Amino acid sequence: MGSPELLIVLDRDGGTPLQQQVCDQVTALVRSSQLRPGDTVPASRELAQQLDVSRTVITRAYELLRAHGILAARRGSSTKVAGRRGDPTATPRASRAASATLAP
Repeated sequence: MGSPELLIVLDRDGGTPLQQQVCDQVTALVRSSQLRPGDTVPASRELAQQLDVSRTVITRAYELLRAHGILAARRGSSTKVAGRRGDPTATPRASRAASATLAP
Protein backbone atom coordinates (compact mmCIF):
# COMPACT_ATOMS: atom_id res chain seq x y z
CA MET A 1 0.00 0.00 0.00
CA GLY A 2 1.74 3.18 -1.18
CA SER A 3 0.90 6.83 -0.98
CA PRO A 4 -0.53 8.57 -4.01
CA GLU A 5 1.97 10.27 -6.28
CA LEU A 6 2.39 13.99 -5.75
CA LEU A 7 2.20 16.15 -8.86
CA ILE A 8 5.67 17.63 -8.60
CA VAL A 9 7.81 18.63 -11.57
CA LEU A 10 11.45 19.53 -10.95
CA ASP A 11 13.49 21.94 -13.06
CA ARG A 12 16.91 20.32 -12.95
CA ASP A 13 18.46 23.06 -15.09
CA GLY A 14 17.19 25.99 -13.01
CA GLY A 15 19.05 27.74 -10.23
CA THR A 16 16.64 26.75 -7.46
CA PRO A 17 17.83 23.81 -5.31
CA LEU A 18 15.77 20.66 -5.80
CA GLN A 19 14.76 20.47 -2.12
CA GLN A 20 13.43 24.05 -2.33
CA GLN A 21 11.44 23.17 -5.45
CA VAL A 22 9.88 20.18 -3.65
CA CYS A 23 9.13 22.36 -0.62
CA ASP A 24 7.55 25.11 -2.75
CA GLN A 25 5.43 22.68 -4.73
CA VAL A 26 4.14 20.77 -1.70
CA THR A 27 3.29 24.12 -0.08
CA ALA A 28 1.38 25.11 -3.23
CA LEU A 29 -0.52 21.80 -3.18
CA VAL A 30 -1.56 22.45 0.43
CA ARG A 31 -2.55 26.07 -0.22
CA SER A 32 -4.65 25.02 -3.23
CA SER A 33 -6.33 22.31 -1.08
CA GLN A 34 -5.09 19.55 -3.35
CA LEU A 35 -3.48 18.26 -0.15
CA ARG A 36 -5.58 18.71 2.99
CA PRO A 37 -4.81 18.50 6.71
CA GLY A 38 -4.40 14.85 7.66
CA ASP A 39 -3.49 13.67 4.15
CA THR A 40 -0.49 11.36 4.08
CA VAL A 41 2.44 12.29 1.87
CA PRO A 42 4.72 9.66 0.35
CA ALA A 43 7.59 8.31 2.42
CA SER A 44 10.88 10.00 1.61
CA ARG A 45 12.26 6.93 -0.13
CA GLU A 46 9.12 6.53 -2.22
CA LEU A 47 9.00 10.19 -3.31
CA ALA A 48 12.74 10.20 -4.05
CA GLN A 49 12.21 7.22 -6.34
CA GLN A 50 9.18 8.85 -8.03
CA LEU A 51 11.15 12.04 -8.71
CA ASP A 52 14.45 10.27 -9.48
CA VAL A 53 16.39 12.27 -6.86
CA SER A 54 18.40 11.28 -3.81
CA ARG A 55 16.53 10.62 -0.58
CA THR A 56 18.52 13.49 0.96
CA VAL A 57 16.71 15.97 -1.31
CA ILE A 58 13.33 14.78 -0.01
CA THR A 59 14.34 14.55 3.65
CA ARG A 60 15.64 18.13 3.51
CA ALA A 61 12.44 19.31 1.83
CA TYR A 62 10.32 17.50 4.45
CA GLU A 63 12.43 19.07 7.23
CA LEU A 64 11.73 22.54 5.79
CA LEU A 65 8.03 21.74 5.47
CA ARG A 66 7.86 20.50 9.08
CA ALA A 67 9.67 23.61 10.29
CA HIS A 68 7.06 25.75 8.55
CA GLY A 69 4.11 23.83 9.94
CA ILE A 70 3.08 22.42 6.56
CA LEU A 71 3.84 18.80 7.46
CA ALA A 72 3.71 16.93 10.75
CA ALA A 73 5.58 13.72 11.49
CA ARG A 74 5.91 11.33 14.39
CA ARG A 75 8.54 8.66 14.73
CA GLY A 76 7.16 5.36 13.53
CA SER A 77 4.22 6.99 11.77
CA SER A 78 3.63 8.44 8.34
CA THR A 79 4.21 12.09 7.50
CA LYS A 80 0.98 14.02 7.08
CA VAL A 81 -0.20 17.46 6.14
CA ALA A 82 -0.46 19.44 9.37
CA GLY A 83 -3.64 21.07 10.56
CA ARG A 84 -4.10 24.76 9.96
CA ARG A 85 -3.09 27.34 12.56
CA GLY A 86 -5.78 27.57 15.18
CA ASP A 87 -7.01 24.12 14.19
CA PRO A 88 -7.05 21.62 17.08
CA THR A 89 -5.33 19.07 14.81
CA ALA A 90 -2.30 21.35 14.36
CA THR A 91 0.78 20.26 16.22
CA PRO A 92 2.25 22.71 18.76
CA ARG A 93 5.66 22.63 17.07
CA ALA A 94 4.09 23.31 13.69
CA SER A 95 2.17 26.28 15.03
CA ARG A 96 5.33 27.83 16.51
CA ALA A 97 7.33 27.22 13.34
CA ALA A 98 4.70 28.44 10.88
CA SER A 99 6.05 31.99 10.93
CA ALA A 100 9.64 30.98 10.12
CA THR A 101 11.12 31.74 6.71
CA LEU A 102 12.57 29.23 4.29
CA ALA A 103 16.31 29.13 3.96
CA PRO A 104 17.99 27.70 0.85
